[in-house]
Amino acid sequence: MFQLYRGEKMKSERNKQIAISVLQGMTYEDVGIKHNITRERVAQITRRAINRVDPEAAENYSIRALRKDCDRLIKKIANIGR
Repeated sequence: MFQLYRGEKMKSERNKQIAISVLQGMTYEDVGIKHNITRERVAQITRRAINRVDPEAAENYSIRALRKDCDRLIKKIANIGR
């Protein structure tokens, strides 16, 4: 049971780092290579993280537009689960 919880927490931290990396300007491809996942999976994780902290921003998901407001979103994403 403890191992499952630790794995979930680690996955959550990984997903935060993925979303933050994308918002900071890394491409889906580069983030995918770093974490050994596909570009599409990176996009899904990023969309889900943004939806979790700002559902209104996620409705009009455009990574270019979101990067303009990235500092606020990064702070919110970093605080998920705290």
